[in-house]
Amino acid sequence: MNTTKTYPYEPDYAVAPGATLLETIEHLGMTQKELAVRTGLTPRRLFGSSRVSNR
Repeated sequence: MNTTKTYPYEPDYAVAPGATLLETIEHLGMTQKELAVRTGLTPRRLFGSSRVSNR
C-alpha cells in the first residue's frame, strides 16, 4: 500500500520559522513579550537571547 502524498508546490527557498512568527505578531500589533506571556514561555525561550525586544 503506497501512502506517499505529493504536493505540486515546491518553493525554491526556505523562510525561518522565527521570521514568519515575527512578521505575524507585528501584523497583529503584538509585542514579543506579549506573545511570550500568552504562550507561558519566557521571551528568551521563545525568541532566543539576541532577538528579544519590546517591538
